[in-house]
This record gives sequence, C-alpha cells and structure tokens, in this order.
Amino acid sequence: YEDFFNIDKIIVVENTKENSPYVKGRVTDILQSGKYDLQKYDYYLCGHPNMTQSVIKYLRNSGVESIYW
Repeated sequence: YEDFFNIDKIIVVENTKENSPYVKGRVTDILQSGKYDLQKYDYYLCGHPNMTQSVIKYLRNSGVESIYW
C-alpha cells in the first residue's frame, strides 16, 4: 500500500541503538532539516502527547494544514 498511495514512512526514535533502522533524533529535527518540502505531505502522527503537540505546533507555524493525529 505504501507504493500505491505514495507513502513515505519515517520512524524517528530519540535514543536508538547502534545500527538501528530508525532515524535518531526528534521529529522536529527531521522537519527542520530542510530535506522535505513540508507543504507537499499530509502528516499522520502518533506518539507521546508532548511530542505530537510539539510537531503539530511546528507544522502549523510552517503553514501546513494536513495534520492528523
């Protein structure tokens, strides 16, 4: 389904083990990296309420409207 719907799934973990398949850091770090055109995506968030609220705030301040949690 990921290819059919053109889904980019990025799993971000603050403290990962060495050789982990996940991105190390915080979601806001990834969003601020400039690697992604934030307006191009819909965002589906799950996780700790503090994290989701931080990401929602960042995305809204960046003009993103398609945020789901």
